[in-house]
Amino acid sequence: MIAPEDLFEHAPIGQLVTAPDGRIVRANRAVCEWTGRPRRELLRLRFADLLAAGGRIYHETHLAPLLHMQDEIREVALALRTAGGERLDVLVSARLHRDGDDRPVAVHVLLSDARSRRAYERELLRRHRRERAQREWSEVVAGLLGRADGASPT
Repeated sequence: MIAPEDLFEHAPIGQLVTAPDGRIVRANRAVCEWTGRPRRELLRLRFADLLAAGGRIYHETHLAPLLHMQDEIREVALALRTAGGERLDVLVSARLHRDGDDRPVAVHVLLSDARSRRAYERELLRRHRRERAQREWSEVVAGLLGRADGASPT
């Protein structure tokens, strides 16, 4: 049987446990590798500190309050900032755990690497824009040809 600690540590996704105020109290190996930060550094940060600027604001103003109201968020697209300053697209799911008196005690955060998914979405968007531009150009050309045909002498 695999020990629960090994399952947490070697999971194929990033896992964090934070205090209710967002301070990171546990981080698995995937989070350390993805962010390029040693565990001891992560344990001095808040989850929001790992997020890119826009995601940090969104987390503070929307996600954290929503998590405290609903106890869970699922598959929210955010970007982490690595120690080297690179952007790392992730999907974030989190669950707020409460004690017997309904007080928040911890948040379990799951991070899924979304780089391939985001690249695929960007390619779909580029293809859609290219097809729309081709369609618009075809309509312009058809309109010009139609006018040229209508203006020819009989």
